[in-house]
Amino acid sequence: MKRHVLRSARLASKQLGSSQNMRAMGSNAKAPIPLPEDRLIEEERVPGYRAEQFLQVHPGDVLNGKYEVLTKLGYGRYSTVWLTKDRSRWFWQKPAYATVKVQTAALGTKEYETRQTDVEQRLTRSPEHEGYGFVRRATHHFTTEGDAGQKHLCQVFEPMREPITIMQSRFPDGRIPGPLLKVYIRFVLQGLDYLHSECQLVHTDLTPSNIMMSLEDNSVMPEFVKGLDREPNAQKVVGDRTIYQSQSDFGPLKSIYSYPQIHDFGHATLMEPGVGCRHPAQPDLYRAPEVMLGIVWSYKVDIWNLGIVMWELLEGTKLFEHTRDAHGKHSTRSHLANIIAFLGSPPPSLLQAERACRDTTLPYGVTDDDGETHHTFVGLYHGPFFLEDDSFAFPELVPPNLSFEGSITALDEEDKLAFIDFVKQMLCWDAEDPPSAQKLASLNKIFHLVNNIDSSIGQSPLPVHRKKERIITLNRTDNIMQGFRTYATAAKMATKDLGLRLTWYLTGTIRPATQVSMTPEVAAKALEEGFTMVPILNKGIEEGNITSANIQLGSAHLYIDGRLKFSKELLGTVLVALPGTKATGDQLATGACFSQY
Repeated sequence: MKRHVLRSARLASKQLGSSQNMRAMGSNAKAPIPLPEDRLIEEERVPGYRAEQFLQVHPGDVLNGKYEVLTKLGYGRYSTVWLTKDRSRWFWQKPAYATVKVQTAALGTKEYETRQTDVEQRLTRSPEHEGYGFVRRATHHFTTEGDAGQKHLCQVFEPMREPITIMQSRFPDGRIPGPLLKVYIRFVLQGLDYLHSECQLVHTDLTPSNIMMSLEDNSVMPEFVKGLDREPNAQKVVGDRTIYQSQSDFGPLKSIYSYPQIHDFGHATLMEPGVGCRHPAQPDLYRAPEVMLGIVWSYKVDIWNLGIVMWELLEGTKLFEHTRDAHGKHSTRSHLANIIAFLGSPPPSLLQAERACRDTTLPYGVTDDDGETHHTFVGLYHGPFFLEDDSFAFPELVPPNLSFEGSITALDEEDKLAFIDFVKQMLCWDAEDPPSAQKLASLNKIFHLVNNIDSSIGQSPLPVHRKKERIITLNRTDNIMQGFRTYATAAKMATKDLGLRLTWYLTGTIRPATQVSMTPEVAAKALEEGFTMVPILNKGIEEGNITSANIQLGSAHLYIDGRLKFSKELLGTVLVALPGTKATGDQLATGACFSQY
């Protein structure tokens, strides 16, 4: 009887979800809140908005026979984003949630789907890279049809907490504290290094809204979903269409232990070795000089973007504030004038390259926000900008008394100088020999892994142990910082109860519930090879002996069976699992899964 009931439940679930898009049955949500018809909201405010291009999605719809729509999370020029519940799970399983990004019909072509598939394949190339976990990948995608038969590409992601802009707004004065920002930027740089060196991708749209922060606690999403019935959707009805107000506030942070991921590769450029690009790219305020000047550009434009993002997160203001003309529209002339105020005049080599490309036509016409089509960079950005003697054609637009030194108020003098030194390596005219993301991530002046992260939230910093570590790599996962909070607590316990000196590594962790049994012989071999381990759980720990102890690796565990001899010297380092390949029993026995960090 029990087997029959379970089988019937599964069949019913499949039958209910058999159609591609349908309406879920039995909703107890409150009535929606109507919004005024004469007020533009959400995607309606996007330049060039065309309602028929957007798929009509409603809470309660089931996408692809599996994803029940709960609420709208956000929107963009070419998409809407929805929180969904996985209906394919058994009734005794915990609910699982996914974010579904529904592209407009303009991006529903086979060519775009093929390109996005290529991008996603590149994003999975090297799971062992340290930046792999700081890039957000779609788990899969599918295509659905609108009422008029148009195709819409849908990408499925694991849910994230919020864009870093919302995280930023939670801090006083809208400024992320310096120690915390150092860590976030290092992670983003590692993600950029992965994109550039392993995936051969240029993001081209690296703005604060495209840096997502992870969920800091497993309870955040269930609590948010539970509250949706108490917080009904606000919506606007226009004819036969309904536009929903986004609900993306998941409530107060439970901790600061969240990590960033680079998100949204809809505008990513696929690079080939030794070949640059020459086409319009990047949002207005984040556009690199070489793009504005119409010369060949490459990976460095992402570094330029991140330099501006870093400034905004630290100061809570825009770096280039005076970039609009008298009509309130973005002006490339004013933008370049702002850059000149900070960096001085561009080098002659850059201007020579601009003049050489000035009359080159684009391979396709580009339509601006006013609906005018252009075939050259000069026409698109309203140049030229420099005269034959290399002087700027619009000197009256250059703001007086602008400098990096005078624009930073969030840091003291010593940190300010270090910050400026770092940011000048990112925001520079010379595109021929820029520092790579890898080089920037390894710089010690400002973005080393400092141990004063906790000072930003009023806690005592952990002591630093400088001993060189070797790390055991166990299992690849996208949940890179799932156990971040766990080893904060565990490490403090270890320092207090055992008096150990711990290294504070902000790196990856293995997937929750992943367990690997390590025999005493294998563990002993690891120690002989120079690996160090730290049991940081208050169970079975005695100086010199460990009896069936748990070695805490973020939110997962490595079990050591039997009794092993450890000294306080060996208990001086936290063992952290990095993203890598899954270790088999044979690999553990031979030490093949061990890797140098």
